[in-house]
Amino acid sequence: MNTTINIRIDQKLKDKISKKFKKSGLNLSSGTKFVFTQIANNEIDLIPNMHYEMTPKQERWVMRQVVEAKKGKMYKSIEELHRDILDK
Repeated sequence: MNTTINIRIDQKLKDKISKKFKKSGLNLSSGTKFVFTQIANNEIDLIPNMHYEMTPKQERWVMRQVVEAKKGKMYKSIEELHRDILDK
């Protein structure tokens, strides 16, 4: 079953991404599905590249958040998450 995702991003970012996808023969929707599929199949590791305007202290904070998030419990469905929350 398909679903719809609506996101808000800066117009310049959207244009930049659209151009990159177009060079690969993809429109924005297909390119986004491609990236999501790669993430779901663990073909892309989601370790953020630090933004050039971040201070070293901010970069360390973000990386700590990533490490802590990876330690957390993973859920296979929203229902499983809800059961876990309600059982506590």
